[in-house]
Amino acid sequence: MRQAPTFLFLVVGFLSLSCSGGSDDPVSPSVQAGRPLSASERALTESHTAFGIKLLQEINQQASHGDNLFLSPFSCSTPLLMAYNGADGETKTAMGRTLELGELTIEEVNEGYRDLVARFIGFGSQAPIEIATSIWIDARTQPAEAFLEVGRTYYDTHIASLDFLNPKALGTINSWVDEETHGRIPAILDEIPGNSRLYLIDTIWFKGQWVKEFDPELTVEQDFHLLDGTHVPCEMMVMEESEQWYAWDTASGTMVLDLPYSLGDYSMAIVLPDPSENVNDLIERLTPELWDDLISSLWLLDGIDVYIPRFRLESDLLLNEPLEAMGMGIAFSAEADFSGMMPPGAIWISRVIHSTFVEVSEEGTEAVGASGAEVGWEGSWVFRADRPFLFAIRHRPSGAVLFMGKVADPT
Repeated sequence: MRQAPTFLFLVVGFLSLSCSGGSDDPVSPSVQAGRPLSASERALTESHTAFGIKLLQEINQQASHGDNLFLSPFSCSTPLLMAYNGADGETKTAMGRTLELGELTIEEVNEGYRDLVARFIGFGSQAPIEIATSIWIDARTQPAEAFLEVGRTYYDTHIASLDFLNPKALGTINSWVDEETHGRIPAILDEIPGNSRLYLIDTIWFKGQWVKEFDPELTVEQDFHLLDGTHVPCEMMVMEESEQWYAWDTASGTMVLDLPYSLGDYSMAIVLPDPSENVNDLIERLTPELWDDLISSLWLLDGIDVYIPRFRLESDLLLNEPLEAMGMGIAFSAEADFSGMMPPGAIWISRVIHSTFVEVSEEGTEAVGASGAEVGWEGSWVFRADRPFLFAIRHRPSGAVLFMGKVADPT
């Protein structure tokens, strides 16, 4: 039997944050800039959040519970949304269910994505975020023109045809990724398999400054308590007697610290479970409703001492198994129907790869930030992330979660 050519997706997420400079005035996490969210934007944001939480849970279940994790739900979903435009039948149903699209029409999905990205980069040349998509087509293949037009119209996609049998094709694709990630991911592919016919690649790059910086002179070595009961020394950044957005769920003891970046629309939410609950338990019970409750309960608290470890995470994830477990298995099989993209039976998804980088420091020359929380009552408010925690980078006006992660060991 002739083997059908495979369809390979690559998802690339890069996040770089700068932790210095900026204004000293905190900005409300509920600030709404510009026009109100449209119904499709709101629904797609909710879909991204639900999909991201499910994906984080699935990856966390399959990984060692002492591992660090970092991913971009927005980046992971983007190539899949593009592919959704070419799916039909059971494949389309399975992808829509996995991506939590609910009753959204394909037009609402595409328009919602386009409008959300326009909102993210609304600061123009000063925007702290860059998003890029590309479609790389083997010269032996011709996708449906309607599919390519969707990429151009709604996803601002760079489309190129290459001879995948030519060794130079590998360098061309890697060079695009290298440029779009500002050199942080110099190569995403180590080879182009002979049966590959198409690549959908997405990159997301974020660089922001804290509204209030951490003083490097205050950084101290302190113990970070691991899930196995042991501890390791780490470099703990300190911000004393500061005014920050804070929430505490009295029922569960979960604490949240929301540190804004200087342009006002972005922040890092650090979620620290109660000492009686470890971070894996928190991830397991996390829902979009719980996330919304935690974020909506944030209030501005003056005089809080903040302790967050410096850390750097790099991650390369193969998402096939998590996505299959979430209900998208048919898209990875010969039964996949992407007839809106290419002739029926010609392609299926071979791999979904997700690469990320995050670093948090006081200076922030290349920093991605997140750390957890513990509240103390030692004469002043204390938020001390000296044990495993969950963190997320989010766009506050829309509520979109761009990145999520777990810090189990900052060293």
